[in-house]
Amino acid sequence: MGTKRREATRELQRIVALSYNPYFEEEVKKIRQTYRVPTGDLEKALNWYIFKYAIKYGKSTYPLSTPKSSSPWLEFLLGAEELKHIYDTEVPLEQDILLLLGHFQLPGTAFHNVLLYILTDDGLWLDPYFFAPNVEVKWDTRKMLPELTVTVTGLGPWATKKQWEDIWDGRVKQEVEIAGKACKEVYGTAKPGKKRATLKSYIEQMQRWSEWYQLSETRGLGPAKALDKWDEDHPDQYGNFDLSTVTHAIGEFKKIITPVRIED
Repeated sequence: MGTKRREATRELQRIVALSYNPYFEEEVKKIRQTYRVPTGDLEKALNWYIFKYAIKYGKSTYPLSTPKSSSPWLEFLLGAEELKHIYDTEVPLEQDILLLLGHFQLPGTAFHNVLLYILTDDGLWLDPYFFAPNVEVKWDTRKMLPELTVTVTGLGPWATKKQWEDIWDGRVKQEVEIAGKACKEVYGTAKPGKKRATLKSYIEQMQRWSEWYQLSETRGLGPAKALDKWDEDHPDQYGNFDLSTVTHAIGEFKKIITPVRIED
């Protein structure tokens, strides 16, 4: 497995593991306490956010900022002043969220999900499926030939063949066929990239690793007894995993959820 693919896999694992990450939850609580965030429904949270920060810092619309770096956690080594230019935000809450992304080596695409989670305390915003690609289709008929624009957002290096096929079959194919009839050309017929592990498989993996970690480390059973207890609680999967697999997974999960230290 190449370096880029390994990092893409680890990046997705970090996102999926957020719901099981006690270090992340601890940092989120600190941010809520620091800014006295009135967590609740989305409308209430956004009203508070816009009133307290958008007006004060001269921002006019939500979302208030969009990180520009595709790999933001690497940029945190640059320091606060450089970060200010990279992300173009003077909002303290946003700066703390960017630092949070850096600590947990999360991509810039996670910024708004984490922000909304902090504001609402609703785990829905950490649902990995919210990081899946979204597609917007627009037509421009003012030109001699109609122009079709397809914009895909929310992409990560973990995007799967099925996700691309869903985008194509569900939103784009019909529009392209219409364009083909009008222009006698078919746009965007390239086949999707090779399939990687599905998002569902990562969700199942992180849940399993989290359970092993809780049993072994939090409850102090150790890997062997953790596996015995897990097998007992999951009779349908009894014998599917050996001790070496569990030991390795516990070590990897600990690396995934542990924040990196950023020097001032």
